[in-house]
Amino acid sequence: MPKCAYFERGHSQDGLLESLDGWAINKIPIWDVLKTNILAYDMVLIPSHYNQDVLMKLTHRLKAFVKYGGLLVALGAVACKHEWIPYCKYQQRDIELNSMRVVDTDSPEAKKIFNELKVPDNLRFQTGFTTHGHLTCAAETCRQLIVDNDNHEAVVMAIIEPKGSDGKMFVTTLDPDCHAIVGYALEEIKDYNPHAIKLFQNILNWAKYERQSRIVKWWRNCQGLVKTIWSSLLVLCLIIVCLIALVAFMYSKIDKNLFVTFAAISSISSFILTLNSMRRK
Repeated sequence: MPKCAYFERGHSQDGLLESLDGWAINKIPIWDVLKTNILAYDMVLIPSHYNQDVLMKLTHRLKAFVKYGGLLVALGAVACKHEWIPYCKYQQRDIELNSMRVVDTDSPEAKKIFNELKVPDNLRFQTGFTTHGHLTCAAETCRQLIVDNDNHEAVVMAIIEPKGSDGKMFVTTLDPDCHAIVGYALEEIKDYNPHAIKLFQNILNWAKYERQSRIVKWWRNCQGLVKTIWSSLLVLCLIIVCLIALVAFMYSKIDKNLFVTFAAISSISSFILTLNSMRRK
């Protein structure tokens, strides 16, 4: 069964993840995100307005996740520290609904994502609607879905397949999950929009069929496993060296100064490698 890592925000729209039927969904609280080995998952889903400081610390791991065959879905608004988004650049200029142009409605991907939606009209999630900035990316890797009508390099929604990578990304500066509120007093919540629910469900329905081959998944899992095992083996070797130095010192084979040097180098190196291993998980 494919696995999805969802960076949980604790909002009611989390219930819409039921659209990913057939997937094992792991809702990861913010305090566990940096300790999670995302290479063990098939998809990583990042909701709108997620903590930017946490994402900045994940930049290299998110890029590696896509490189080794993972599917990264990044939604909506970000207020600062935009450099975390791999393979594209975030720009702060917002785009109004009247300036949005849907450039792809016919591909199989677009038909799934815009299913039963009148675009761009149904993408107006609130009064005074604008996007939350826009993205730019290399034309040869970016399959544009929605762009700025006046500047086609300003992307609102796209599927990105980076060169040299086995995975792909879905990125948008719309925030359908933020307006896809479910479960209580919907008529009293000004941000609620039924079209947002539909778009969010469509994105998830598209994502769950974007399964990579077993070989790619196996290779990505091996990459994550090797990184952890390699660090662990190095730590074990350093501990063994330290023990050998201790025995040699006890039997007067080496002097005190040399023993202290061995012990200090082994201890410091083991500590650094252990910290590095914990950051990769």
